[in-house]
Amino acid sequence: MEDQLMLFDIDSFATSQKTVVEEVINEVVVTTNPLGNLMERLNAVEITTDNRISEIELDYCKKIEAVYLDSKQVLEDVLSSLTTVFDRQKNVKINGKDLYYLSEFEDIYYVEKRLTYIYRRFVSDITCFFAQRHNVTISSDDIKKKYSYETITYSLIVDEIFEQLGGLNFKEKAIEEIKTNSRKIVYQKDRIIVSRNKMSIDDLIWWNSYAYDGGKELDYSDSNLRSLFIALSHFIGNKETMLKELENIYAALRIGDKHYDIFSKYEINIGCLVSFKVFKNRKVELVFSDNTSAEAFKNEYLL
Repeated sequence: MEDQLMLFDIDSFATSQKTVVEEVINEVVVTTNPLGNLMERLNAVEITTDNRISEIELDYCKKIEAVYLDSKQVLEDVLSSLTTVFDRQKNVKINGKDLYYLSEFEDIYYVEKRLTYIYRRFVSDITCFFAQRHNVTISSDDIKKKYSYETITYSLIVDEIFEQLGGLNFKEKAIEEIKTNSRKIVYQKDRIIVSRNKMSIDDLIWWNSYAYDGGKELDYSDSNLRSLFIALSHFIGNKETMLKELENIYAALRIGDKHYDIFSKYEINIGCLVSFKVFKNRKVELVFSDNTSAEAFKNEYLL
């Protein structure tokens, strides 16, 4: 029975749906055939778009869809009126000359363009909301190409978002992306050296080569250190976003050594991470509380 129950990730349900599932489990376990009845009842639980997301998320989706539909209706009414009048006038000739004041390009095309714009924005607003809320990457372009302003609904967008999760829940997807991104930051794995409780990574960061005064500041195109810090935040704090302590270090490195002593050792002492240090030759050094932790971070997040 325990193996069968693992087929259901109860934590991935929205609150209302999770309650239904838990009630089914509690009711069935007291019957004479708990496994058979449980699987039958669970399979009967209907999973809809609305109960796959939280109440806060559902409320947001419904409100923004109402705004979209209201705006779309106004533009469609204008487009219909413009098209009707234009079609009626475009073949009218007076003294052998065309005589119409509406323009297919400047009037009709402009409204059609606005309809496309609000459609694309509607999709982007919902995908960005979920991406930022759950720290995952969601492609709005894939959804925009698949639908149109006439057919789109928040339910379709949410369904497409879950499709992009590939069977994972939001938390699992966020963790997967953290590890995928951190494993990309070092292409030559022999640059990662662990000695006892200390880890060094050569040529990891990039300094801004355009600093007019010769100072050192983290280049704005550098994403390696950000990915490393987010991976560390998950490893030591079980967070899918950068810990505040690491965020402060990252901000100081962005500003540079003219304002901060960025080449001193940063004492962290959170979980198993003791300290962090950067060098002018682009190397970084991490000190963990023990060798086991250093090796675990290397194997799970960097290799």
